[in-house]
Amino acid sequence: PAATITSDPPSTRATLRGRCLAQEDRSPLPGCTITLMVWIPTNGIPETTVETTTGSDGCFTLLVDPLPARRYLLQARGIGRVPQAGTWTDLAANAVLDIGDIELARGAVVAGIAVDRDGHPVAGIVLRLQGMESLPLRGSISSNIGDFRATSTEDGRFSFEGALPQGNWDLDTITSGLGIAEPKTVVLPNRGQTL
Repeated sequence: PAATITSDPPSTRATLRGRCLAQEDRSPLPGCTITLMVWIPTNGIPETTVETTTGSDGCFTLLVDPLPARRYLLQARGIGRVPQAGTWTDLAANAVLDIGDIELARGAVVAGIAVDRDGHPVAGIVLRLQGMESLPLRGSISSNIGDFRATSTEDGRFSFEGALPQGNWDLDTITSGLGIAEPKTVVLPNRGQTL
């Protein structure tokens, strides 16, 4: 019988690339974690996650299979740096999307202990810091990091993931039946430190 020859279909992967820089002097930031999540807008659950790290020049490249009716979220995170994220909905087959320069500012680490009025630790409370302005990365890609959350452990300790930018942040809780007595506002300085 005649031999059957098959070949893989041509790739339709899209390419995303960009560069992470230190905001204070625009020097390259190696070792930043770049994560791309793809999900169906109606359920909000990521169905694909692609991750890479920036090289010594701060540059990164990601390959992803575009799918119709999907939403894309790109996150850039670096140690001691304020994370940046952008979302968009259009990504064509074989597209090359240049995100450009993503400047990551130095930030502060926020941690503490949640207690009740009698000083006893409160476990499982979800705390939220909000007030960050939405800053566009480029064009139709807009930032969606508007608040940060942390959950207290059995001994009441909590730590917000990543570094947060300077400014005044409103502190509240999204845990039903509980509220924040004090502080209502957290003031962060313009340099990396633990508060």
